[in-house]
Amino acid sequence: MTEYAHARNTDPLTSHEAAGSITVDKIRRSQREVNRALRRVGPCDDTALVEEMQTNDSYAWQSESGIRTRRNELVAAGLVVDTGDRVVLPSGNRAKVWACSTRV
Repeated sequence: MTEYAHARNTDPLTSHEAAGSITVDKIRRSQREVNRALRRVGPCDDTALVEEMQTNDSYAWQSESGIRTRRNELVAAGLVVDTGDRVVLPSGNRAKVWACSTRV
């Protein structure tokens, strides 16, 4: 898994400062929380993943953007995959459906 936080070159200074304040242990814990939520919910889009994590007291609180970032890091690590399915959001936009990979 990702061992450090990062910010894009185009992100504001505050994002870079926040990324620099995150420890390896904190990222790993937050990634584990996202992975656990996705396993509990099953294949879902980011909206459902965020809802699960922010409405269930069994998870440590994370911001919506933080949850999406951790999910993306899990994708990069091969622990979460795009199922190829899409759902239509209330906005009319389509969203990817994510699932935990079968990789152990």
